[in-house]
This record gives sequence, structure tokens and C-alpha cells, in this order.
Amino acid sequence: MSTVDVPRYGIPGVSVYSIKYWSKGILVQGYIDVPSGKGPFPLLVFLHGGWLYPMPYRHDDYAGPLWVADSPVSASQWAPYNAIVFLPNYAGYGPSDGTVNTLGPNASDVLNGIAALRQICGLRIKPDATYLLGESMGGGVAVYVAERDKQIRGAVLFSPAIFNSPTWATQTYDVQLPVLIIAGTQDTTVLPEIARWTAQVLSVHDKHVRLVFVGGGHVPLAAGWGTMLAWYARHGLTLTESLSTSAPRIRMCPVRP
Repeated sequence: MSTVDVPRYGIPGVSVYSIKYWSKGILVQGYIDVPSGKGPFPLLVFLHGGWLYPMPYRHDDYAGPLWVADSPVSASQWAPYNAIVFLPNYAGYGPSDGTVNTLGPNASDVLNGIAALRQICGLRIKPDATYLLGESMGGGVAVYVAERDKQIRGAVLFSPAIFNSPTWATQTYDVQLPVLIIAGTQDTTVLPEIARWTAQVLSVHDKHVRLVFVGGGHVPLAAGWGTMLAWYARHGLTLTESLSTSAPRIRMCPVRP
């Protein structure tokens, strides 16, 4: 781990770190926002979007400035005072080595990162208080992570991209935890009917799946921000300060199906 200096956008009382860890032989990078104090703190894992299929790209910049620590849209902008936030770059993205992969391998990168954090931060991470926030392809990654990590307590999925058409989906997902899906009524990338079908599939094993449509297109963060915060609070994660002030002004990159 190494400290990231964010002089223009840093938040007092929160330290931002860059971490590199091994995941199936690939050196993967991510950012961590850590509040001051002993904790224990809940862990919020933010999963960015990107390519849905393997691509021969290295250090892909799909997430744009979101992962550049000295940009206006920085890792520190996601930092609340009462939670540790982990923002992993899957293999092939940003500073991570390797090439762009698909949902399952991306989920492995996330799971290995969470395991590394639980070792590094130890008792500062509250047991059984890990939450997911996934956007677009990252929403699909969140579903795979939730299947395999039983310490996940809840997940919010913005325009989750698990497949491009209901006719393509042949498997079910053993997700047994509360899930909130927020979709845009004008989304032309993950169509509203795809969001409905995803909610139906995830409801097979757990009935605590809620689908909310808001105005906007793909990944309507601003329109769904208040709904997300209220849902997290009902499920044990009350976010304070920067995350609860307003939705980050994110420059959304073109979606790459």
C-alpha cells in the first residue's frame, strides 16, 4: 500500500491509498479510502463498469478520471467518514496489469482484493458488514462477488450489465442477500426490460430484491443517489459526509458492451 496525495480534493480525516495485490498471477491495483479512528468500519466496495467481454487491451482507461487520484473525480470523492471504501481496478484496467477480462475473472480480482484488505486492515473492518455498489458491467461483477462472499450484506446495482438480452441468459445466480437495482427509464444500453429480467432472476433465491426506475439513461447516479443512500441505511450502512452530500459529478465514458 502507498499513500495517494490528493491536495486539492482530499477530505480531512480520510486517507487515500493505492494498493497492489496478486490475483491469479496478475498484479491488480485499487484505491482505498480509510477514515481515521480504530473502527471497526463497514466496507463498501465500488465496482466500475467497462467491457462485458474479454478484450486485448492493457491499462484500459474506460473509467476515465474516476480512478485518477488527483482529478476532480477522484477516489477521495467517494470517501465517507464512517466506512472504508475499496475501489478496485480489474485486470487490464488503469494501473492493473493483464488484459481486459469478463465478469467471472473480474469478480475473482475483487474477491482477492477484499481478502487482502481483510488481512491488511484486520479488526478495522467490521465483520459481516461488507456492501457492494456496482455500475453497468460492475453491477454484473457485483452479482458474481455476492454469490461467492457470504460476508456481503447488501448490494446496489446501477444499470447492471450481466448480459445484453434475456434470451442469452441461461444460468441462475445464487444471490441470497438484499439487492437494489436502479435503472434509467431512457437507458439504451441496458434496456429497461433487461433490468426487469435481472430483478426476476435474482429474486429466485432471495425475495429481498427491489427494482427502481428513475429518470435518465445509463447508470443514473444523480437521479438514484437519494434512493441508494436510504436503502443502504435501512440495511445497516449509514453513509456520512462526502458520500451523503451529493452524487459525485462523474464524467461517464461511453459504454462498451
